[in-house]
Amino acid sequence: MHTKDIVRHLALRIGKTQVETRKLLAACIAELKQVLDDGRAFTIPGLGTFRLRLRNARVVYSPRYKQKMLLPPKKVVTFSPGAALKRRVNKPGGPHES
Repeated sequence: MHTKDIVRHLALRIGKTQVETRKLLAACIAELKQVLDDGRAFTIPGLGTFRLRLRNARVVYSPRYKQKMLLPPKKVVTFSPGAALKRRVNKPGGPHES
């Protein structure tokens, strides 16, 4: 699903125009990005928790250059699914069961 699909579905659900819905979605995403930039976590009930985590520096081997390289520490965003999402995805007879 792409952003335009999400905007279209949300607009129908909340009874707003797609332009208004796109602005609302953009504002929500900007706010969530700011929360992560500030180093805080946020939880969306029924979905899960997003956190900013610091990945330590590490030594890796580069097969291209055949030498060890030091990767510097970096920040990564992690997601932990909530219990409701886990139940919904793993329920028997779901769309991906054969």
